[in-house]
Amino acid sequence: MDNRINVLHVIDSLETGGAEKILYNLTVNMDSEKYRVSVCSMEDVRDTFIVKKLENKGFTIHFPGRKKAFDPELLRNIHNIIRKESIDIVHCHVGGEFYGHVAAVATRASVITTLHGVFPYSFKQRAIIKLCGLFKKNYKVAVSKELKSLYRCNDLIYNGVHISSPGSATNKIYPGLRDSSEQILVGIIGRLSVVKNHKNFLDAAAIISPKYTNVQFLIIGDGPLFSKLKKYARDKGLSERVVFTGSREDIPSILTQMDISVLSSNSEGLPMVILESMAASKPVVATEVGGIPELIINGETGILVKPRNSIALADGITKLVESQHLRDSMGEAARSRIKKYFSTDIMIKKYCSVYSKILKNT
Repeated sequence: MDNRINVLHVIDSLETGGAEKILYNLTVNMDSEKYRVSVCSMEDVRDTFIVKKLENKGFTIHFPGRKKAFDPELLRNIHNIIRKESIDIVHCHVGGEFYGHVAAVATRASVITTLHGVFPYSFKQRAIIKLCGLFKKNYKVAVSKELKSLYRCNDLIYNGVHISSPGSATNKIYPGLRDSSEQILVGIIGRLSVVKNHKNFLDAAAIISPKYTNVQFLIIGDGPLFSKLKKYARDKGLSERVVFTGSREDIPSILTQMDISVLSSNSEGLPMVILESMAASKPVVATEVGGIPELIINGETGILVKPRNSIALADGITKLVESQHLRDSMGEAARSRIKKYFSTDIMIKKYCSVYSKILKNT
């Protein structure tokens, strides 16, 4: 008889993003003798890096297929998955709180939601979630202090990242880069969307480029603004200084080659790219938004700047461009901080503790 605890993760989709990476780590790193974990991706998008990795490891992924913004059939499908799989815990992520919570109401499953960032639910959805809370408690976990306060969450669990031994690059970021040992690579990794404010990064690059000819700028990722940002870079005269790599699956290898990691977002939860950069001993220049100040100690493990301020962002990058010693010392301090507070192991232990708590209170 299988006495394992059955956990179902529910999320909008399994594209490559921060919340999806956390879901992946929570799926593959749980004790398989105690937990049987499966995943429900509401969007039927199967050709993604995370889907392939989960399927290669033998995990079950359900694709109930959302057809519209409010989809009663999707609720029924997730409800049937919960019953058929004898799910004990429904763990909801980005976009999954509404459907996961509502679908679990008439079942024995406990519900937990991780708030990865600010999510815009409609008035109707908020009302239904509140009503469902009268019948089925939703234990809310925030990934930052800001989100914990905003959503009145029950707990705070920081995102965790795997800390590997420092390695060497296996694939070149782009042909022609690193032709000189004096070249400094400054990169931003993330989805090309409005909230990430890549224009701020490009404006900073335009300030830095005339003064430092050895600096190359990288924009790593894809998204709805890809074409517009390439045009913006051309209009800024940055075509020879900024490389758009598109979506990449070899982020650890890319981080090995980068000298400085940048995040120019207008808002954030607790961004995985900063955790990954710090774990790779890379200094980070980032905007002082969301949970970022909980990650970076300004002037010690990285540099914090005000959002939407390209001059401040350029100044922060310039400090690191001008000093190899500062880049090295901040990178080492960043990696030490990740080991102490933000590892995958620490995150897993805390979620297991929450799972035990909510099952006892069921």
